[in-house]
Amino acid sequence: MFDETPKVEAVDPFASIPEPSMPEVLSAPTPAMPAYSSPEIGGVTAPRQNSVPVVPSITTEPRRRSHLKLIIFLIVFVLLLAGGAFAGYFYWQQAHSPARIMSNVQAAMATVKNAIYQADITASGKVLPAKDKDTGKGATDISVNLLIDGAATQSTVSANASLTATNDGTDQGPYSLGFRSLDDKLYFKVGGVAMPPNGETTGLAAIPVAFQSILSSLADQWIFVDIAEAKKQLDSTKALADVNSSLNLTAEDKKAVNDIFVAALPTILTGFTAGANTTVAGLPVHDYKFNVDNAALIATLKDVHLKQPTALNERDLTQLTDLISTLGPMSGEVWVGTSDNFIHKITLTETVDTAANAKLKDNFEGPLNIVFSLTLTDINTTPDVVAPENASSIQDVFAKIMADQAAQAAADNLDVDNDGLTAKQEAKYGTDPNNPDTDGDGFLDGAEVAKGYNPLGAGLLPPTPMAPASGVIRR
Repeated sequence: MFDETPKVEAVDPFASIPEPSMPEVLSAPTPAMPAYSSPEIGGVTAPRQNSVPVVPSITTEPRRRSHLKLIIFLIVFVLLLAGGAFAGYFYWQQAHSPARIMSNVQAAMATVKNAIYQADITASGKVLPAKDKDTGKGATDISVNLLIDGAATQSTVSANASLTATNDGTDQGPYSLGFRSLDDKLYFKVGGVAMPPNGETTGLAAIPVAFQSILSSLADQWIFVDIAEAKKQLDSTKALADVNSSLNLTAEDKKAVNDIFVAALPTILTGFTAGANTTVAGLPVHDYKFNVDNAALIATLKDVHLKQPTALNERDLTQLTDLISTLGPMSGEVWVGTSDNFIHKITLTETVDTAANAKLKDNFEGPLNIVFSLTLTDINTTPDVVAPENASSIQDVFAKIMADQAAQAAADNLDVDNDGLTAKQEAKYGTDPNNPDTDGDGFLDGAEVAKGYNPLGAGLLPPTPMAPASGVIRR
C-alpha cells in the first residue's frame, strides 16, 4: 500500500546558519549574505564547516570609533601642547621683561641686610703731559685700577682698597686705604705713600711735598673720626649744608626717590636682552645685557629735583647733567639669581668723550675708557666687622703732627755752633752743625755764605736751583 522507499528531501544548505541579529542601537541594514561554494556531498551541496559570514556592521564600526577617539585625543593633546608652549613662552617673556625683572629685583634687594662685596674700577686712556712739563713726547698710555673689597651691613661697613697705576709702562703704587664704619665712628688708614726722597715727588706728583709728608707719617695707622662730631661740623659749614641735608632724608623721601628711579628704569635701560644662564660664586643666575639712555637718565634726575629738591639740589643737578652729557655710550650686564632675584654681579662699561669736557680736554687725548664691576656674595650672611685696635682720634693725630712740625721748625732754627747758620741752613749747604768753620779757613760758615763764598772750601758758592712759587719741588 505504501511505498516504503524513503524519499530524499531537499536539504537547505543554509538552514543550520542562524540569521544574524542586529543590535537595536544600530540601524544599518543587514548586509546581503555573501555567496560561496562548498564541495558536494552525495549530490547535495553542503555548507563549509566553521565558515560563518562576517557581518561588517557589527565588527568594523567599533574599530572606526576607536580611530576617531584616538584622532580626537591627538588633536586635543597637540592643542594642549601648543597652548602650554605659548603660555610658557608668554610667561618667559613676562618673567624676563625689564619691568618684571626690575620689580622682582627691587623686592629682593629690599631684603638684603648683609653682604660681602668686591668692586673693581679700571680706567685707561692717553694722558697729555702738563704744560710746564711738555717733553715733546705727546700723550702717554695710562691705566689705573682701583680694587675694593669689604663687607657691609645695615650698621657697619668695611673696605680695603688698593690703587695701582701704569704710566707709559712704569708701575706706580700700590697705594692702599683701609676703611671701617661702625659704632658711630669712621676708621681709616692709608699706606704706600712714602716720604719723597731728597725733596722730590713720588708717584703722586700733584700732591704737595708737605702733604705727602703728613700722609707718610700716617701710613698704616688707624685713625677714627667721631661721626656725631663730624655731623655738627657739617651742619655749621655753609658749603656742606646741601650735602648734609641730602644725607638726612626721611624714609618717605628716600622711598619717593627710589620709586621715581624704578619707574623710569624701563626707559633708562634700553636694548634689554637675556643671555645664557650661568653661575656667580657657584650660584645659578640669569645673565641680562642692556644699554643706558643718557637722555632718559638726565630726564629722571630732573624729575627727582622737581619732586624731591632736598635730595637733589640745583647745583648738584647741574653738575650731574653736565657730567652725563659728556659721557659716551654706556652698556651694562647684570647677573640676577634664578631663585632669589638678588643682584649677584653687575658691570658697566663707559666711554668718556674728553674733548667735550672742559676739565678733561687739556689732560687727555682721545676717549677715556672706564669699566666698573661689583660682585655681591654671602648675601644676608652676617660679616665680621670689628673696630681696629690702637686707633687714634683724628684730633690727636693732627695735634701730634702740629707739635712735631713746631718742634722740627724750632730745631731747624737752632744755631748750635753759633756760626750764623741755622740747623736747616747747615743741612742745605752741607756744613757741620757742630763746627763753626767747617773748611778751617778761619772764616765762620755763616760769614762765608753771606758773602757768597763756599763754606766747604775755596771759591764761590755753586748756584742753587730756585724752588717754584707753588712750593712743589719738581724734577
